[in-house]
Amino acid sequence: MLTQNELRHVLELATQKQLAAFVRLANTAGIPVTGEPTDTEKYDAETAQFTTSTPAFEVIGAPHFKFAIRPNGYDEERVEYAGLSDAVRQAAIGVRGWPYPFVQAPDLGASWVSEASTVVHKEMWVAFESGQFGSWHNIPRDSDGEYGAYPGRQVVPIWLPVTHFTEVMAFAIRYQALTAPAVPMNIDLELVGATGWTLAAGDGRRALLHGDYTLKTSHWKRTLAIPAHAKGLVDARDLAVAPSLHLLQRFGWVGANEQIIRSIQADGFGEQQL
Repeated sequence: MLTQNELRHVLELATQKQLAAFVRLANTAGIPVTGEPTDTEKYDAETAQFTTSTPAFEVIGAPHFKFAIRPNGYDEERVEYAGLSDAVRQAAIGVRGWPYPFVQAPDLGASWVSEASTVVHKEMWVAFESGQFGSWHNIPRDSDGEYGAYPGRQVVPIWLPVTHFTEVMAFAIRYQALTAPAVPMNIDLELVGATGWTLAAGDGRRALLHGDYTLKTSHWKRTLAIPAHAKGLVDARDLAVAPSLHLLQRFGWVGANEQIIRSIQADGFGEQQL
């Protein structure tokens, strides 16, 4: 017969075993119950630490695109700090003239490198030791009416999200190859604070849109994934088509189609390999 202490020990072991089984089952179902922050929460926390320690309001305080590239599984020291700037510089996409991202003289942070530009374009980027990369880009103000016949309106030219998304996907594929080639990555594409902005052709070579297409939501987001060793396996242009259509249709433009997206990509990038 077990003593009282032995019985208590057996019950504790049984309880721990049942709890461990429950935690495994819940985590498998996508319900974290461990009390530990999730990988997403850890990535969000380091991003928040950066934005709160950086004079970023000029960029993120206005309507903007926000992009994040995140390796699967959080590791706070996945990438060598000394190699961060070079990795960003080597992965940058410069086909259209203004590169994504713009890299000139990055600032050095506690666990990241970053750079902000507020002259030609208001934007900033950050690369963390965890392998996470983030960037923010103001939507340009159409003060001269060059994006279409919408005087006094805040407009988003059709080509802007298409070229942004294509460049981000191309950069993500390159950046993965340089920093964590064996790790799949998720890419978040967001448009923040653009409620009421109007979609415009934004190109004199294209006909004006036949309708008033206005965004009704303040926050749009899509998440894409690239596999391990994505370079050569996936194509940035292909990856950018679906989110581009998804966003353009949220303006109410049901006529948006893949052919239009491909045409914009051809105009912006030609036949060059991204």
